[in-house]
Amino acid sequence: MSKRCLLSFLWLIALPGCALWHHAEKEKPPEPASAAAENFLGTIATVNEAGRFVLVDFGGFVAPEPGAELEVRRAGEKVATLKAGGEMRRPFAAADITDGEPQPGDDVWSKKPKP
Repeated sequence: MSKRCLLSFLWLIALPGCALWHHAEKEKPPEPASAAAENFLGTIATVNEAGRFVLVDFGGFVAPEPGAELEVRRAGEKVATLKAGGEMRRPFAAADITDGEPQPGDDVWSKKPKP
């Protein structure tokens, strides 16, 4: 009987400690909006060099608002900048090429906000 009481006592002491750990994790300060992380959005499906626009395959990701600035990266390096257009037919959306030379297969990322 004394072993059972001792185990019960130890169990009761340990439970509040576990709850304190989870509570401390929840109180982390929120990350400021200006330091928001960049988001992968999709890949370049086709490039129309004459019209200076691309079709971006957003797949299951949410397409950005028309006019949003986007970065095109190849092997992690920025190679072009796009401006999201209003034309969309899921999962594709058109974007104007503002600078650079995007190619099919390049990654499209949201542009990191300026602090």
